[in-house]
Amino acid sequence: MTDTLSAVIKRENCVYTSCYCEENIWKLCEQIKNIKPECLENCFVIFVSNHSKQVPIWFQKSGHVEDDYLCVWDYHVFMIEKSSNGTLVFDFDTVLDFPVPFEIYVAKALKPEFNRHYERLFRVIPSNTYLTCFASDRSHMKRKDGSYMQEPPSYSPICTEGILIFLFINKLKL
Repeated sequence: MTDTLSAVIKRENCVYTSCYCEENIWKLCEQIKNIKPECLENCFVIFVSNHSKQVPIWFQKSGHVEDDYLCVWDYHVFMIEKSSNGTLVFDFDTVLDFPVPFEIYVAKALKPEFNRHYERLFRVIPSNTYLTCFASDRSHMKRKDGSYMQEPPSYSPICTEGILIFLFINKLKL
């Protein structure tokens, strides 16, 4: 029996909506809680952003092939799982493996050598905390006229006792 989620969590069996990374990861945490709750304590949600809200991440589905699939996000959210076999990254938007070893993800997708130019900030949140404290009314995805910039997920917005997405991102400034 393996002690990682990679044996039970497959990308094709997960809820995914393009451009809603924070909700995709919340749904992944919910799925883990339902099928392998003992693993939640080893999972952490990672928010990455910066003061200019221009975060370069490579090997992203929305990226440009000729530039190693580079995509500049205002923020991005993925999950890591720590285990005795190492740390794995679960990023629904990557063209790398799902999950991918942390060292490979950092080297290829985050390219730390570029951090001095973009000063990326990371917020690490235990997955259990994320499940209970994250909420989204999706207002950050709406234009002034009320239409969505990207088609929202088919399920209702995530409502918990928690705080909204923009507060998670703004706390990166602390």
